[in-house]
Order: sequence, then structure tokens, then C-alpha cells
Amino acid sequence: MSSLGELLGSRDPLNILIIEDYFEFVVLLERKLLELGHRVISASGVSRVEGDSMVLHSFSSGCNVSSFGLLTGCSEGQSIPLSWAQVCFLDHYFRSDAGQGVSLDGENNNGSTTNGCNYNGTTLTPVLVAGGVRVIGMSSRSSANARMRSLGAETAMVKRELEHLLLFS
Repeated sequence: MSSLGELLGSRDPLNILIIEDYFEFVVLLERKLLELGHRVISASGVSRVEGDSMVLHSFSSGCNVSSFGLLTGCSEGQSIPLSWAQVCFLDHYFRSDAGQGVSLDGENNNGSTTNGCNYNGTTLTPVLVAGGVRVIGMSSRSSANARMRSLGAETAMVKRELEHLLLFS
């Protein structure tokens, strides 16, 4: 891909959802998308899916930025209908899951996720795709991107490659 517009496949304004817990990356991606005229909702994770809606972890509701730049302590924010989003930039791991007793597939020892963030890229991709949302996976791990692709993500790229695209296109 040579540009963000090419990655999105449209020059028309789109409704774009960003689900990512690395604050600086969210700011960069959101700014670029807004500059291109898109409408953007950003969240640090998803706490639950209710029918055709998702309850997001909001950046504006009590989040802290850890020393690693990850958002922690975010509370439930807005609920949005899946039908609002045309595209979702989707991270795979949320809120330093691996450091919270959670394996790299997003599950902890008792089978539930931590920090109130009940979904990861593997569990969200099929939900979003079934809702008609084009998923662009953006994990820092190639294996997680491959997993999201196998579950229906339109494309996926390692986060540093997407960051390069955002900075230099």
C-alpha cells in the first residue's frame, strides 16, 4: 500500500471505528483519517456486544496512559450500532493483556479476559464482519494479523508498517 486512501479503497468520507489501546498511535491514525474527511470514533477496547451494538471503552472516561503508552483504567463509554462503522482499524491485544496474566490469544487462566475489556481482535473480527464492517487488522504481531485475516479481516498489517504509511504517505 502506498497511501491511507489506497488502504481504505475509497476517496469518499467513511465512518471509521478505531479500536486500539496504544494512545500515541490512536492520535496519529485518528488525525490522519480526520484530515482525509472521514468520521472517526476511537475506543481503547470493547466491553460487550449487545445485539447489533457494541459498548466501547471510551478514551474520555477516566483513562490513564501507562509508562508504555498503553491506555488503562478506561471505563465503559458509548454504545454504537455496528451499522455505523464502514471500516474498523482493529488491534488484536488490548490493555497490556499479556502483562495481566493473559496469554497471547487474549484468554487468562479462567477463560475470561481482563481489565473489563472482554474482546480481542480474534473475537471481534467475526462480529464486525458479520455486521458488514470492513476490518483492517493492525497488530504488532504478524501471527495475530494472520488470525484476524483467517476470520474475515479484509487486510491486516503489522502496526509499524501502518505507522510508516501514516507518517510518510
